[in-house]
Parts: sequence; structure tokens; C-alpha cells
Amino acid sequence: MSAAPSIVSEAASPPSLASASEQTWDLLVVGAGPAGSAAACRAATLGLRTLLVDRSAFPRAKVCGGCLSPLGLAAVESLGLGADVRDASVPLRTLALTARGYTSHLPLRGGVAISRESLDTMLLHHAARCGATVLESTLATLAENDPSHAVALLRRGGEETRVRAARVLVADGLSGSFLPKDDTWTPTIAPRSRIGLGARLDDALSRRSLPDGVISMHCARSGYVGMVRLSDGTIDLAAAINPDALRLAESPAHAVNALLREANADVVPIALDTAFRGTGLLTRRRRVENNALLVAGDAASYVEPFTGEGMSWALTAGIAAAELVASGATSGAWASRSAALLTRRQRGCRVVSLALRSPRLIGLACRALAFWPSTAPIVQRAFAGPWGRRADRELLSSGAPS
Repeated sequence: MSAAPSIVSEAASPPSLASASEQTWDLLVVGAGPAGSAAACRAATLGLRTLLVDRSAFPRAKVCGGCLSPLGLAAVESLGLGADVRDASVPLRTLALTARGYTSHLPLRGGVAISRESLDTMLLHHAARCGATVLESTLATLAENDPSHAVALLRRGGEETRVRAARVLVADGLSGSFLPKDDTWTPTIAPRSRIGLGARLDDALSRRSLPDGVISMHCARSGYVGMVRLSDGTIDLAAAINPDALRLAESPAHAVNALLREANADVVPIALDTAFRGTGLLTRRRRVENNALLVAGDAASYVEPFTGEGMSWALTAGIAAAELVASGATSGAWASRSAALLTRRQRGCRVVSLALRSPRLIGLACRALAFWPSTAPIVQRAFAGPWGRRADRELLSSGAPS
């Protein structure tokens, strides 16, 4: 395994906000996560005058499972970053699914584990190399949205300016602040939606307990916890937990440990002083197009992902959105295009997330595998997500607009 490349910011002198306001952009991308940076890379490569802004300085931490499925790897390969991502990641080979004291090991094909700090910073720097103008530590909010253009207000430090763009791609995630909180843009949150938690553990488990290349998933009534070892030896932990269970626990660490004990009494608990980051309620959706605005990635819709779907969907959607803008597609095209890209895959993920709410069902599946190994293909298809599925290869191949 190669050592991860440096993720220190490469920008020696970031552009001023005033310089960004001196021209009209073909595409303004708000949010430099996988969807936004992938869109900026592809848009700039296609010759669009592209401005990418994010309110954070990079590298920055995110609550994320840290896994890329084959669909996501194919997307970064198409951007020219495949070798860099593989150098900074750990190949994944197994999903260890645990519930009610039973564990099953399901094969995975073609995915990797990578930290969001590494992946997002690589994508950001690559967007700049492709020709996009990048503004970090810059807060963007919507000022105007007309059929022919949009205007955004940018703020950084003591600077403030307005920029005009023919199209704007909003990819600022679950907690984004670019869109107004009105009837048009307020997301619909699903009933019984869970809250996301994330932490980085400093080699808390031995490699015997959590080897390289294994996604360890623990399912209980209050939610599930996933852990995977990254290239630097640390462990990325991501959980989806019922709000009531989190509210009643002394701390996020107590809530996670209670879930782990319920799934498997022999599991090693995490330290109670572990620092956690959280999200809002997870499963949601909102309108994805209005006048000059397109919405992609977690900002558009979010379904509790299980094994790398979230980042992979975001990358694929960002690339498709940039290609659609470059094609000069008419209003309404993105709503139908994004639905064609993601609806089927997200529907399948919703089914899996519902199944994960029943540890009894997961425990029965694990016991069935123990006694009838021939059932492994059925369980693998149900719970191992998009790893090597033909449907996702077809989805990616249909990513270019007609």
C-alpha cells in the first residue's frame, strides 16, 4: 500500500473576491465536496468558465463512511484521478455484517476506503488544475435566480461581492446555507429519519479485530455503526442513530457503545472521550432545479447510504450536471436527468435502510449464511450495495447527456 499523498492546500495566494466579480461565469459551483468538485473538474475541462466556492478551508473533516464503490472509482477515473485515489486508499474486499451476536462476511469487489479529507482536497486541487477558479473559506448565498442567470453574494473575511453566472450548481451538502429557507427550497425530511455521527479513531482496534479491507457494520434497534481502516492506520467510524436514542444517551460515545453492545456483546468499546461530529436528520429530498439553479449531491437528496453509495452518487451526479450545462440543455432537463441517474439506486438503498431497522432480520440472514452458505449470493445482493453490480456500470455509462 502506498503512502497517502500530502493534502496540504496548494493555493499560495487565493484569488480575491473582487476579481471573481469581474466576469460572468458559465457555471458557479457552490460546495467543494465530491459532487461540486467533480462538476467543476468536468465543466472546466469542457471549456466552461467555472467558479468553485466553499465556505471551508481545505483539508476539512466530514461525517462520512469513507468508502467508494466501483461506481465512484469509475467516476474519479473518468476525471483523471484514479491513480491518485488508489494511492491514498485501501482496497476493500469484505463486508462484515453483525447483528444479534451473529456475523456474516460478504465479498466486495472493486471499492476502496479513503478519508474525505484526502478525497475532497484531491478533487479541489484537480478542479483548479483543470482550469476552474477556486475560492475556499468563502460563504455564498443566493441573491437572484432568473431563467437566464443567477447572482450570488460572496463573503470572505471583510470582503463582499456579487458574482453573476449563467447557471449555478448547488452542491453544499446536508447543512448548506446557499439556498433560502422558503417553500421552494425547504427539503422534505422522511419520518423516522436518523442522525449521522462520525469520528476518527486512532488505531482503537487491533488489525485482528478490524483488518485492512473490511467494512465492519454493526446493526441494532437504534441504528447502525460502520468502521473501516484507512491508509494511515486510523479508523473511520460513521453511524446512523435514532434521534431518541442519542437524546437519552450521556454522550454520542455512550450511544455508539450501546449500539455496538447490542449488535455484538464481545465488541471492543470506543473511548468515551472520542470527539464526534454530527449531521442533521439524514433521509431527505428537495427540488433539484429552478430557473438558473441546479442542485446535486447531498443537497438534492440523501438516503442513509450503506457501503459507499453517497460519495459515488455525488460524483456521478456532479459530472452529469456539468455535462448537461455544457450541452446547453433547456430548463427542466436536470430534473429528469438526475431522476434517471439516481432514483432506482436510491430506491434500493431505502429498502436496505428499512431492513437495517430490524436487527432480527439481519441476525436471521447471518444465521442463514452460517447454516446454508448457498444463500450468500442472495444476502450479498441485498446488503452489499452497488459493489460490482451491472446496473451501476450501466448507470455510469449513461452519464453523458444526449
